[in-house]
Amino acid sequence: MKSMYSIAILAVLSTAAYGQVVKRNGDKVVIKNSVSPSSIGHKVIFKDQDGLNQGYGTIQRVKNNLALVKLEQGMSSNNYRIISSTNNVSAEIENKNSQDKIKFSLNAAFSISNIQEISEGNETLKRKNMKADDEDGYNITDIYDHKSIDILGEIQIPLTQSFSTSSFAGLSISPSDTVVEGDGYKMKKSYLEPKVLQKVSYNIENNGILFSPYVIGGVGLYNKKLEFIGDSTTVDMTLQGINLQGGAGLNVKLNNLVEIFGEYRLSQVSKLKVKSDDTSIEENDLDNAKINYSNLSIGLKYNF
Repeated sequence: MKSMYSIAILAVLSTAAYGQVVKRNGDKVVIKNSVSPSSIGHKVIFKDQDGLNQGYGTIQRVKNNLALVKLEQGMSSNNYRIISSTNNVSAEIENKNSQDKIKFSLNAAFSISNIQEISEGNETLKRKNMKADDEDGYNITDIYDHKSIDILGEIQIPLTQSFSTSSFAGLSISPSDTVVEGDGYKMKKSYLEPKVLQKVSYNIENNGILFSPYVIGGVGLYNKKLEFIGDSTTVDMTLQGINLQGGAGLNVKLNNLVEIFGEYRLSQVSKLKVKSDDTSIEENDLDNAKINYSNLSIGLKYNF
């Protein structure tokens, strides 16, 4: 990966401009400013609202106060500086917020995971049929659905000007939740899933805002604990498995520090194992059983 290019300039020849970006298409940016044919070949430095460099390009064509700029690094913004490119170089501008460097982030999201079906061999039970046999019993959805907080560290690496990839490591955690059965029996459930994920994003800028649709996939260690509490007995069970997941989402950059995102994933839990402290419940491997989930997440990303 190449480091951020440095632009050598003659400082006295640089002029600030707060103009208008009238069109963006990939690495082609059209700006409206007091430019002339003599501006062809000059550099344009794009800055964010804090005055930090976001990217740069070169003026290729000029017509009627419109300049076509080929974006060479980073992204464009309405705050830019036109720089006369000369051979008398004496200063260097460093882009402190370039997309050309590795970024570290912390993601926090709220997720809702709903079971869609359970299958074992040739038999499949759909969500719409997961109702209890009587009004006082638990639905299967009561056992398997959960809400969680996802905490993930992220390393983002640029691939090209438009594409980047991110690696995640962290966990999903669901505090203990109590479901009360009609006869007064209780079921407590909690959830923990360490996971690693990989994401590929396509970065699109519109009116100075960076939108990044992405696809994501990974694997987690599914671990759901259930506690059934009766009048005189308590039974603990743990359901464990491998959770393969994949989906898509949209990330929106609000500023240099904070981004928001929404994400939808489908996941399948396999290689299931049941463990219990009740000797009447057989602990076994459910090699042929699979649990399918849908997952919806919304969250915040903080960039370091």
